[in-house]
Amino acid sequence: MSKCLIITEKPSVAGDIAKALGGFKKGKDYFENERYLISWAVGHLFELAVPASMKEQNKWDMKKLPIMPPE
Repeated sequence: MSKCLIITEKPSVAGDIAKALGGFKKGKDYFENERYLISWAVGHLFELAVPASMKEQNKWDMKKLPIMPPE
C-alpha cells in the first residue's frame, strides 16, 4: 500500500501533526506510520516574484479568469 507524504513548514509542525494523528515512529528527518510519512522543509521553498520580473502573458488580468485545466 502506498503512503501519503505530508510536507510541513518546519520540524515542530511535523511533530505536532504526528502527535495529533498518533502512532508514528520518529526517523532522523521524518515521522512514519503505516499510512503517512511526515517530513519538513528548512528555509523558504517559494518567494513572491516582483512585478517587474513577470512576463506579459503571466500578468494578472480578470479577463483570464477562471483558469480551468484542459480536459
